[in-house]
Amino acid sequence: MAQTSQPLFAAAMARMASKGRAGCLDGQFGHTCKILFVVSVLTTVACLLATLSQRGGLLSQGPPGSLALSASADFVDVREASSDALFALKARVTTELQLRGGPVPERLRLEELAARTRGCPETSLTPATRTEMPRRAGSATVFCWMLVTPVAQELDLLRVHLCLNASLFRCDDHLLISNTSIRSLMGGVPHGDRIKELVVEQSLNTSYGGSWKTTLNTDLFVAVWKAIFAKGLHLQQDFTVKVDADSLFAPDRLFYVLDAYSKEEQRTAMYLNSCPWCLVKLIGPIEIFSREAMKQYSGNMDRCHREVPHHNISEDVFLENCGRLLRIRAVDPPRRLLRPDWKIQNIDHKFCSEGWAAFHPYKSPAALLRCYETTYALTETQVKAP
Repeated sequence: MAQTSQPLFAAAMARMASKGRAGCLDGQFGHTCKILFVVSVLTTVACLLATLSQRGGLLSQGPPGSLALSASADFVDVREASSDALFALKARVTTELQLRGGPVPERLRLEELAARTRGCPETSLTPATRTEMPRRAGSATVFCWMLVTPVAQELDLLRVHLCLNASLFRCDDHLLISNTSIRSLMGGVPHGDRIKELVVEQSLNTSYGGSWKTTLNTDLFVAVWKAIFAKGLHLQQDFTVKVDADSLFAPDRLFYVLDAYSKEEQRTAMYLNSCPWCLVKLIGPIEIFSREAMKQYSGNMDRCHREVPHHNISEDVFLENCGRLLRIRAVDPPRRLLRPDWKIQNIDHKFCSEGWAAFHPYKSPAALLRCYETTYALTETQVKAP
């Protein structure tokens, strides 16, 4: 990292420490928080400076008193930015380190995780103002799961889902999967005790590249799927849904989509093309499989791992190719399922009023919250509109 950037980053960290001390002194986090926060911030400064100086190019200096990850990123004024903005900048540093294949300093991770003991964001969305599609008697049931990397950005997004009782928390059953206890990390968030989780002894680090210029995470997700299969969780409901933390997901809209299929169709080995107009039609932000399809994947995952080239592709491409090998039927959803976009931080807010069951991506918790507020304000007629 350039020499001139180091004092600025130190200033950012010092500002976060100051805000943390103020919060602790106000009694928001408790006396222990004050000690842990200050110690971890000081240690993080040394770790970050050492790591970034080795890797170089991660931070750029902009206008006086500001930093950014690259010349194209928004600059953050470390003298005026809120603590949330500073944590977001640090989360982006973490993500960039991961994408470049570098280890994330352990002290950086610990300091980020300790900061997750915050309450819920302010919102206009309440049970009284929230509109959901009525669920038809006898409609398909769903088990939803999410792999969560314990870093600031994903925990902030998860906090929004949890506080709103949204995303996978509205499914018939759910599971958060990580290599550490997410329930413990979210202990300071209301409703954190409702989290069902599975802690796996598995590195969540992945590389980046391949012809698609994407995260090469097939081996990781094969291991996670096997953990789900071993517990029989894929057999408990009619459908299994894998959803990403940076996706907005409204399960009531998914029930409406699944209701378009007869019970006989639902009992066949099928999965939904989450993006029917895409080259790869089964894409990672949301993946939906029938119970019979899950049985096929469960019994043949090792075969697919042997026979399907997977070292330079992402997990969704692997599952699509595996499904093709196993002759699992891919079906286009009859109604709006996923509205995706690429190479952006947050999807355009205008789509939030179109009645989709899912949107991707959302890297900003504030943008995610705003879209939830808009999409749950839609009437049933608006959701059903063509």
